[in-house]
Amino acid sequence: MTFLIFEGENKSGKSSLIKSLHIYTDFKYSCIDRFSMTSYCFGKHNKRKLDYRSYLLQDLKIWNDCVFFYLECSEETLKRRFKEHNETDVNLNEIYKLRLLY
Repeated sequence: MTFLIFEGENKSGKSSLIKSLHIYTDFKYSCIDRFSMTSYCFGKHNKRKLDYRSYLLQDLKIWNDCVFFYLECSEETLKRRFKEHNETDVNLNEIYKLRLLY
């Protein structure tokens, strides 16, 4: 089984792409919306003590059976999506900082 892993900033289109992919392929692939890269990036951004080894070991377990996709979009698109969805979980300015960590 191949895992498709979608990583990226909030409102970049990960869930929408996964939904479309499921419709188009009739759920042929197991899709994961965020994985350890997101945990790593948010942990670094929030200055948490991280066990880098555990992230790497987690990824290595499925490395040969997955495809990673990283999504990001333009600032204009992000601003529009944050406004449309009334995003409150993450500040838009924080997304730009998180982008550097990805």
